Amino acid sequence: MGEWLKQLERQSPKLRLEQLCGCGYWKQLFQSCIPDQQLDEHYGVGNTHAFLLYGPEGVGKRTLALACAGTWGDAGYRFLVFPRQSELENEERGIQQIVTEIFQEIIKELRSSENGYFLLIEDIHWMIKEKKTAEIFKEKIQEMEEENLLFTVIGILEHIEEMDDSVKKYFLPCRLENPDQEERRIYLENVFEGRIPRSNGLSYSFMVEKTEGFLYQQMSDLSRLAGMLLKQKALQLYGNRRTELTEAWNRGTVCLTKDLFLAMVKQLENVSGKQPIGLMKKEEQEIPTLQISNQEEQNSGSLTDQAEDTDFMKDLLDMDLEDF
Repeated sequence: MGEWLKQLERQSPKLRLEQLCGCGYWKQLFQSCIPDQQLDEHYGVGNTHAFLLYGPEGVGKRTLALACAGTWGDAGYRFLVFPRQSELENEERGIQQIVTEIFQEIIKELRSSENGYFLLIEDIHWMIKEKKTAEIFKEKIQEMEEENLLFTVIGILEHIEEMDDSVKKYFLPCRLENPDQEERRIYLENVFEGRIPRSNGLSYSFMVEKTEGFLYQQMSDLSRLAGMLLKQKALQLYGNRRTELTEAWNRGTVCLTKDLFLAMVKQLENVSGKQPIGLMKKEEQEIPTLQISNQEEQNSGSLTDQAEDTDFMKDLLDMDLEDF
């Protein structure tokens, strides 16, 4: 393996396409790019693919790209992340030479290996804006296509207008938008059903309504936050008493309520651009409690006090989602 590839290779992401909310059309299309010799030969599908993810900031372009990388990793692809322009500016060699060297190493490795490469270019604007660099890119992609090498590249761009027409033919443009109602409902059902108990008043229709305008990443954070909250409460109530915990799971005793769901939605709205709950005055925070049945309160002992539930929610909502 060349020196550049050693620097650029990363561990395959844990995220997979089936875990994402929405992106239904693109997820199906991307999954069809995983090599299948019989089907590929029958339908004339090659092994070299180049996609351009574009759309407004925050719609999940990078998340989708990482999910693709994780899915390709399951098929044996190695994951590379192309350096940003700022990371190459201090190199003695020019950027055009560096780009050439990187692609030459990739092609050399692909010719001698049964495994493919998945390349993520997060800052592709500079590459396609510089005419000489764009020419190098086009030349190398064309070379790989002619040899039908196992290679996929995904570039991320906010505005498709920034791309020259001569470069577009080497990419399949993929515009991303916020998940619609149906996509959010399917995602919530897949994530919550059988894993996150809900109170009777918390319907999927209600959750879909309250997440209107949510980005893909916010939907993912919503499910993670719900799991974290209920896990912490279960630990507080039962600790290592796993038999009681299993019984509580089966009864749905510790569950997600409307108030708690709305607090989660509010937190994620704040994280996406408004003032975070953790930075608000304590008296401005609306702190709901988890729903626990009276019988369970009697059995659980000391953790049924209203003040303790309130402190528990305050501590969790003060956390940055990155802590999860």
